[in-house]
Amino acid sequence: LNAALRLLFPSSYVPLTQAQPGWFSSPLTARALATVAELIFVHYQARYLGLPTFSWLFWLTVVAEAWSWAAVRFQSEVFNSLEDLFWTGAQSLALFTAPSSSKYLICLPFVAYMVFFHHPRMLKRPHLPIFRINPGVRLAPNEVDALSWQVPSLLLMPPAFALFLLG
Repeated sequence: LNAALRLLFPSSYVPLTQAQPGWFSSPLTARALATVAELIFVHYQARYLGLPTFSWLFWLTVVAEAWSWAAVRFQSEVFNSLEDLFWTGAQSLALFTAPSSSKYLICLPFVAYMVFFHHPRMLKRPHLPIFRINPGVRLAPNEVDALSWQVPSLLLMPPAFALFLLG
């Protein structure tokens, strides 16, 4: 549901934009769906990789989600970067500690993508001011930087989730 809605009704968190008018296109709706979907995702990922359900993988993801909400609320690229760092850290720890060899299929590509593509690209974005007064949501197509992570992640999450459920 998260992937389908977010691909059909694109939006961006920083700056707050939505490609179409309406509730389904709202960045706040997208963030709420993403929060629930990502916590469920790491719950099943932990089980698939042989980690305890409420291990550090889950709690680091909770912290990442808190940074993501802070980024939306305060329109902060710095907070977006912190979210990304927590996601990268959580998946890196899973890569080094999970007992399942599936970690190389699941975690390694994600960590490589984040380290070699996503972080360098996002760090080029302007990070000042650290906080912005929320200007409200504007209608606009998603920026290339937003699409560069949204499309791959939204297309890859459903097959990964299916793998976790079937494996």
